[in-house]
Amino acid sequence: KDITLEPGAHSLVPMGLKMCLPPRTCAQITPRSSLGLKGIVVGAKRLDRDFRDELKLLLINNSPNAFTFYKGDCVAQLVIEK
Repeated sequence: KDITLEPGAHSLVPMGLKMCLPPRTCAQITPRSSLGLKGIVVGAKRLDRDFRDELKLLLINNSPNAFTFYKGDCVAQLVIEK
């Protein structure tokens, strides 16, 4: 669903997926750089191989304006590392 964050607001958004990492790997959720230019912060997170909960993103609006995230927007990327 679409989410609108007012200035200064934050939200922990469930991504609707879980994952199981291969042996000897970890993953990192990193924000898209274009959002930072708009005053939006995506909480980066490092996931170890034992992580089994649903993935969630912390979105923070540090801009002076309301910001709407639309379903399907690219706000972060998942990088799997050895």
